[in-house]
Amino acid sequence: RAIIDYKVSSGLYPENRYQVAAYRRAYEEETGDTIDSIIVVRFDKATGEVEVDETNDTRTMNRYGRTFCHALKLYKQVENDK
Repeated sequence: RAIIDYKVSSGLYPENRYQVAAYRRAYEEETGDTIDSIIVVRFDKATGEVEVDETNDTRTMNRYGRTFCHALKLYKQVENDK
């Protein structure tokens, strides 16, 4: 099983991995099913060329998911402090 996120952009960014890892985390928490890999499929805005980035290492996917959650927590705190 994989979670796939499709992007149309001019580049593949680290944030893309964090986001799809968060989807993985949410899916696993909701269903109890295990996701084996996360995949970002990027379509280049200018050329339409396709780039695929796949991660199937559990420790790495967990780290990406935690990073997303920490960033979200920080964002919410900053917004709350305004």
